[in-house]
Amino acid sequence: MLYPARLPEFRRIPPPDRIAWLVRWFWIPEWQIASGRSSRQHLIAFPASNLVVEPNGVGFAGPTTRSSYRDISGTGWAVGALLRPAAVPFFTDDPAALRDTYRQLELPTLRVPVSRAMTSAPDREQRHRLAVEAFTDWLTELAPAPTSEALLANTMAELIDTDPAVLKVEDAAAQLHVSVRTLQRLANRYVGLRPWR
Repeated sequence: MLYPARLPEFRRIPPPDRIAWLVRWFWIPEWQIASGRSSRQHLIAFPASNLVVEPNGVGFAGPTTRSSYRDISGTGWAVGALLRPAAVPFFTDDPAALRDTYRQLELPTLRVPVSRAMTSAPDREQRHRLAVEAFTDWLTELAPAPTSEALLANTMAELIDTDPAVLKVEDAAAQLHVSVRTLQRLANRYVGLRPWR
């Protein structure tokens, strides 16, 4: 057995329709690592931001440009939301400044109900359902409705992520019927990364 420590259980949950413009999916790991051991979790680079609730606080992880890892031990959990571009301006005016960083945020109105769900519900399904509901309610109050520009930023990211015919920034701009400059401005404001290097 190469990894004797118990690996985290990981679950990905689609967002409710009312916040699908803000969240791509929720992700929830839970772990119980044997005393004296740790488990190294490798993370790949991904051009998106995450909002993460943990037992001791809330963090905002900016878009990443390189792989990294996190060593976990003991017993723990996290409830994360992989954010769509439209959500990013609610947390920062400059997502590029958060590239490859993890910043703690003071958000007790999010942390408390999510933590309560993760620690009081008796079974995993109920814990996860209640945690996602609490996260969803909080996001709904934060951002009641999208702007047309925010929705365009979401469309841009989805196009670049999913269409293999889009090879250059000009391809994406043409499909979105915007200028290259407009597309680059959207990427800077809503993602924090240029669409191509």
